[in-house]
Amino acid sequence: MLGRFVLPIPRLAEFEANVTDLLQANDEWRLSVIATATDFAAITSFNARCAGRVRIDAIEAKVIWPAEVAALTVFAGAFDVYVEIPITGDIQPLVHAIKDQGFSAKLRTGGVTHDAFPSPHQLAAALAAC
Repeated sequence: MLGRFVLPIPRLAEFEANVTDLLQANDEWRLSVIATATDFAAITSFNARCAGRVRIDAIEAKVIWPAEVAALTVFAGAFDVYVEIPITGDIQPLVHAIKDQGFSAKLRTGGVTHDAFPSPHQLAAALAAC
């Protein structure tokens, strides 16, 4: 429905164990994983094992520092990279780091607790920064 199934790296083995037998070679599923730069080897290994059935083609990472964005360059060119940034504070350095790497910014606009929802002002300021 949405293009990619999204899951965190710690659930990747569980996903592989439970779904890959259900897929045909011509039904390749595209996945997005919530990861860090240290997960590169696990991701490429998964893609090699599951070729033709499941493929991780996007990375989602939550950052708070520009150096964390720079570390994600290990994924550049091989994956679509979506970088979740905080919705408050001075996010300009993060926005510039994301743009410089050719990645896409992502804003979280909700969750399971009330404080996970930004105010309209916070959201507008974050969008203006982007």
